[in-house]
Amino acid sequence: TEITRDKNDQAIATSIIALAKALELNVLAEGVETTEQYEYLLGSGCDYIQGYLFSGAIASDELIPFLQSKGLIDLPENVLPIDSTPPRQVG
Repeated sequence: TEITRDKNDQAIATSIIALAKALELNVLAEGVETTEQYEYLLGSGCDYIQGYLFSGAIASDELIPFLQSKGLIDLPENVLPIDSTPPRQVG
């Protein structure tokens, strides 16, 4: 949470990002809550960023409508929604 103000937190984050890049891994930052954190991590080489800056937790059946409302996906009309009904037990 102090990544934009604390030099030790910055050193830890940039070291982890550098190590992941050296291992040819993608980096996902979790728990990003502020624009400053987002900009710092993006500028440090983070590949993916998630957190309350973008959205709180949502149910799986709300995911597609959420992404559509943000203009992030555009599905054809004939695509069925995710069925959140649990599968029947067999046997």
